[in-house]
Amino acid sequence: MLSMLGSCVLRVPLLLVLLLLSSISAHAASLRGRIATNLVLTDLADLPINSKVIINFGELVSQVSEDGEFFFPSIPDGSHQLQIMAGRFGFDTIRLDTAAGKSWSRIGSYLSTPLVLEPLGSYNVFKEREKFNIMSLFMNPMLLMTGVTLALFFVLPKMQAMADEQNAKASSGSADECNACHASRC
Repeated sequence: MLSMLGSCVLRVPLLLVLLLLSSISAHAASLRGRIATNLVLTDLADLPINSKVIINFGELVSQVSEDGEFFFPSIPDGSHQLQIMAGRFGFDTIRLDTAAGKSWSRIGSYLSTPLVLEPLGSYNVFKEREKFNIMSLFMNPMLLMTGVTLALFFVLPKMQAMADEQNAKASSGSADECNACHASRC
């Protein structure tokens, strides 16, 4: 008798839980969609493997399949924000309003389901590294200053030696002229 009463008590909460789950799922919507190709995304194989569609910044997440499809089995009533995270491809952010979710002041155009979404553009986060160029070394300001300093270090003493020779010739030539000039006056 006690065992029969115990099993009856266990069945009642189980039935209540099942009724609650069925009533919750009755107020939830499902969403199916796919990512389409265009000029930006020419092949679905270019989508990263970890591409996903998220609702409300990660409350609900659906992976994008190889053929670009995604599915949310139950989305609760209300207003939601749908985003696609697909690496270097950028997509529109879409607002979803289910049965009781018309709380937004601005209502956009209605989209049919299954959703067909195309990327707006692609962006490259990483800059390609420059290749090695020997001329870039010679265009470096520090190397240019060092080169000019070394050139002056070797060239200026030779120029000074040549200037000293010219000054010596000029001074000896002017001394001879001066002596001749003085001799003629006397």
